[in-house]
Amino acid sequence: MRSFHIPKIIRLATAVLLVPVFLYTAFQLIQRGREEDLIRSIYERQLESLLFSVNQHCWDSIRAMESELAAGLEAPEGRISLDRFFFRHPIAAGAFAAGPGGAGIRVWWNSGPEDASGTPRPDAGGRILEVLRSEQAELDKRAGRAREGYTRPLTLPWPETDGRPLSLLFFPSVSDRRTGFHGIILDDGQFAVEVVGRKFTEMDEADLVFGVRRREGGALLTQTQDAAAVSFEKNEPLWVLPHLDLVTAIRGKTIAEISHVRTRVNLAFLALVNVILILGSAALIRGMTREIRLAQMKTDFVASVSHDLRTPLSLIRMYAETLEMGRVRGEDRKREYHRTIMAEASRLTRLINNILDFSRMESKRREFRPARIRLQPIAAEAAGMYEFHMKQMNATLALDVDPDVPEVDADPEMVTQALVNLIDNAVKFSPDPKWIRVALSRDASGVLLSVEDRGPGIPEAEQKRVFDKFYRVGRARSGAPHGSGLGLSLVKQVMDLHRGQVRLRSRPGEGSLFTLVFPFPAKTHGGV
Repeated sequence: MRSFHIPKIIRLATAVLLVPVFLYTAFQLIQRGREEDLIRSIYERQLESLLFSVNQHCWDSIRAMESELAAGLEAPEGRISLDRFFFRHPIAAGAFAAGPGGAGIRVWWNSGPEDASGTPRPDAGGRILEVLRSEQAELDKRAGRAREGYTRPLTLPWPETDGRPLSLLFFPSVSDRRTGFHGIILDDGQFAVEVVGRKFTEMDEADLVFGVRRREGGALLTQTQDAAAVSFEKNEPLWVLPHLDLVTAIRGKTIAEISHVRTRVNLAFLALVNVILILGSAALIRGMTREIRLAQMKTDFVASVSHDLRTPLSLIRMYAETLEMGRVRGEDRKREYHRTIMAEASRLTRLINNILDFSRMESKRREFRPARIRLQPIAAEAAGMYEFHMKQMNATLALDVDPDVPEVDADPEMVTQALVNLIDNAVKFSPDPKWIRVALSRDASGVLLSVEDRGPGIPEAEQKRVFDKFYRVGRARSGAPHGSGLGLSLVKQVMDLHRGQVRLRSRPGEGSLFTLVFPFPAKTHGGV
């Protein structure tokens, strides 16, 4: 049947939509490690870029100091220029200068020369001369590069003086084609604080932790806040002081943790999108399947109503033509034909009214006119409508009415229509010999108007759906009675308007009992 093929098409279309998403999710899971490596490399490059910027700043600072020292050594005022140099650069613990081969070496300390004649300290000058001799080959190479315009100092750690770590920075002096040397005795701690530390502060990287650490021993010369408790992940040698390292880390987390969290967040977001898509697809399938089923029910409804309309019309036409042609003899026989025509006309009227009333209720256009009424006359009148029809079928219609049942607030037309629908269903679906009972009683919950039959019953799985519009029990079974599928839905709507309820008790093979429960009016609640 077509109604079963269309949902498969919907599911196929949904699968076509979902499969690429699931494949992409699987791809992301497979690529998770590579993505973490990519994120880690991005962070590492950012840290390298920052450390490069710090190194460049340190190099520029040393180059500026060297240029100023060289100018001061060549200036006529001599010592005055050096005093100005030391005043401007407190990170310089001292300075020195020597001719070719270390001739005429002189050393100046930041606190002033040893004596007014500039006589060097024997220990300082001697040590510097030892360095000059031991590193002569390397110094000659740097001197050659200096003549080509590329100047890079030779940096060597100096034994600590007064507990301060110092470094010697040798610069070639190549003026007048003579190669001498001049240099700076640098205070490593002061340099780390004044030059490197200030640059860290200027970068204003609140999420990063920086420090300057000695390569041997790992002692920190300077650090940003909380740096001592951090495990540094990235380190770069300080260009001008290779025995020191610039170190940095991300505050609070490692790069591996950050990359892992990022990938987990991405996967969680992807999983959330997948869940939403799956739920949306499920809702789409459910909604479209419901609409398809409803459309199929409407198609069945049209076919069923057409059958139900055609049957009474055919009987009316046949009996009317028989009477018109005068083929019926005897008054009793004629009255029987007239009663049949009237009964089928009433049946036709009820079917049409059901359709019209259902349409009006669906569009909220039917007026609800409640009044204080007794249900005994309504039960008797509804049973009377079927009396002749039941006799012709040799069927039994029992009426059991309690005369003491109190009045209720109800719309009599709607109640009659609901009761007639229940009786009509019982007649239609009950096998021969038919037995139907209409009863009116009461209990603690309210006034009960019920219709009972001994028909095939309703399976428990279908009992909640029998009140849905267009739904017909056993419509898929061949030989099942036709019906519009609106009768019980109309009954449910009528009872909702009355603030009552419809109870159903049924078992397959044991018949069904439909009960309309009307609440007691406020002033008679609980009972007279």
